Amino acid sequence: MIRFISTFLFTTSIGALVYFPNFVLAFCTAKDCSDKEQIKNDNNKLNDFLIKNKSYSYGSKKHLSMEEFLIKNNIRIDAIMDRLIVEKKSDKIIPYSVDIESDLQYQTDDIFYAEGNVEIKFQNGILKAEKISFDKVKKVFTATENVEYVKANQFFEADKITYSFKTEYGELENVYAVLEIQNLGRDFNYEIRDDQICLRDIPLFINPVSEVEMLDTNNIRFKNRKRLDFLEFEFPSFTRWRLKSKKIKIKGNSWKSEQVFFSNDPFNKPQLIIESKDFEAKIFQNRTNLKSKSTFLIFEDKIRIPIGRRTINNNDGTATWGVSRDVDGKDGFYIYRNFETIKLNDFSLDMQPQYLIERHIKDKTNSFRAKDSSLNSDKVENDIFFSDLFALDIVLRGQKLGWDFYLDSKFNSLNIDRFTDSQAKLLLSKSLIATVDDETLEEDKKCYQNDSIKEDSNYNLDLGLYSLYRRETIYSAYGAKLMSNYEYSKDTIKNKFFSSLDLGQYHAESSQDKQNVDLFRYGFLSSFSTTSKIFGKDFSQKSINSDYKYSSKVIDKGVFLTTKLSVGHYGYSDGKSQSGVSGSITPEFIFGDQKRKFFDFTQLSLETEYSIRDGASPFKFDEFNSDSRLTIDLKQQIIGSLLGGFSASLNLNGDSSSFGKLDDKTFSLGISRRPYSINAYFRPEKEEIGFVINIFDFNYKGNSDKF
Repeated sequence: MIRFISTFLFTTSIGALVYFPNFVLAFCTAKDCSDKEQIKNDNNKLNDFLIKNKSYSYGSKKHLSMEEFLIKNNIRIDAIMDRLIVEKKSDKIIPYSVDIESDLQYQTDDIFYAEGNVEIKFQNGILKAEKISFDKVKKVFTATENVEYVKANQFFEADKITYSFKTEYGELENVYAVLEIQNLGRDFNYEIRDDQICLRDIPLFINPVSEVEMLDTNNIRFKNRKRLDFLEFEFPSFTRWRLKSKKIKIKGNSWKSEQVFFSNDPFNKPQLIIESKDFEAKIFQNRTNLKSKSTFLIFEDKIRIPIGRRTINNNDGTATWGVSRDVDGKDGFYIYRNFETIKLNDFSLDMQPQYLIERHIKDKTNSFRAKDSSLNSDKVENDIFFSDLFALDIVLRGQKLGWDFYLDSKFNSLNIDRFTDSQAKLLLSKSLIATVDDETLEEDKKCYQNDSIKEDSNYNLDLGLYSLYRRETIYSAYGAKLMSNYEYSKDTIKNKFFSSLDLGQYHAESSQDKQNVDLFRYGFLSSFSTTSKIFGKDFSQKSINSDYKYSSKVIDKGVFLTTKLSVGHYGYSDGKSQSGVSGSITPEFIFGDQKRKFFDFTQLSLETEYSIRDGASPFKFDEFNSDSRLTIDLKQQIIGSLLGGFSASLNLNGDSSSFGKLDDKTFSLGISRRPYSINAYFRPEKEEIGFVINIFDFNYKGNSDKF
């Protein structure tokens, strides 16, 4: 009987609580409760305690759960976190889904609450916290205690998040994040709009690396050479970075912080930290744009180097301030300043003004011809004016109607009378065929492929239209080139096929004297190379760990062998022609892991090249090589992070006046660490010296602990 009575009373009370909550509370009010405000709060809590069961009603009033309210009113909680690293919502309609789980959910007045092990699950992400709330009237969302957000390969944690959907303003406190910046557009369902161009690497089309190896060692290689790359600082392509900040403020389509610390090092304690003050992040042209008014490099948590105000885009990254040296065009040392890229619809404009400090000190210039002299006259000493103290480099690039546009102009003086001695290069190129692994890539993935992804094969066919003005010994040129490139790799074998067909009109210096000749030139070049590992294990699938203090990657130890065969032919409108055949064998030896302190890494490459040539070019700039040579390239760990290097070419042609002579000597000394390297080099023959800081990119998975 007692058991029956207790069961009946328990069932009755629960039923009354569920079906007649107002009656129960009224009874409570009449008997025990005196505070009317407390009555209202208790009433709300009891009524909304069941919100966890999606929705419910009593009487004639229906209550929506928090998740139903968010979905019905399209309140995108996930957009708060997305705005840390993306610009704005896509126009693409994506169904919004949200599911909230927690130990307790209730509503007080116009505020939803969820407490205890809160998880908000979105379409492809999840937000965790100990407590969240949403004010229906003010449209303010708050999450506190152990806040974590994971979406695709993006992750961050914070102590607190507050965000107003009315003002589009929010704050995050004590933030730590691991962000895969390179793929943000895909991870967060953002489409590439028509005005968001994908700027691919435009082929050089004018003696690219694949074909200049056939040219004589004394000829121009058409590389972007700087006589002194002093204090040049290069950011990587931003695949995966860690950051932390005490406070981040979200406003509209960007976020800001008074101080942010970045690290590309996946392990603690990080060997490199980048400190940015007055920091702002945006996305433009589907690329990450990061601005910092004051930036510092912190090495090993000991050395702090300022690198000034910066604008950093993934795939971009040059020093804001720098010192370089160009004896031929700028009379020696000069100071340069890089400015933020100017966006002009489908085009971008980069300008680098320069102050020619050595020309100023000398008060003379030896970089220009005498006034009214012939085109090939020797440069002479000239008096300078104030405008001669400044120079300007301009690069304009973009994409229109499927063509990539690239214009590179160099003014070695802002004196209008010397503009005829400026240099310019214009390239228009179009990718006719681009295949990877015989699979059709989605359009948005073409811009964002990781270099670390191993593809078995890829093929590219590019058409280029080019024009030159005063490039080395070429006064002017224009033409078209068709370039084909195929690469295939499997296991430890890599094969490369390259060919090009070139048609162009050249006005350039003669190979016989200093007179210019104006001739049409046609020609083709083709090469095949294969590299195989003939001794040693396969280290391609191994990853670094915290033991790798002196290297950013696992050393692929072993013995490698590369063979290459190149052929070429040029014909000229004056009836002359030249043909060349070149073959090379290159054994390469790599020993050590670069983990121990002494002599734990050696890399030695010995390229033996044999060349023959028939005929001669009427131009000075494009003669095929006819000398056999041995190219030596040595890198050696000395102690700890310190590496030394030496490279040179030894002439093996007994009939040559340069037989037995070492050419193109380069001496290098550098510091190699896991996330960065610092390298200095000296090329005595070309009077080139350089100092370069490289920051490496790690495409790792998972989330490292807070640093």
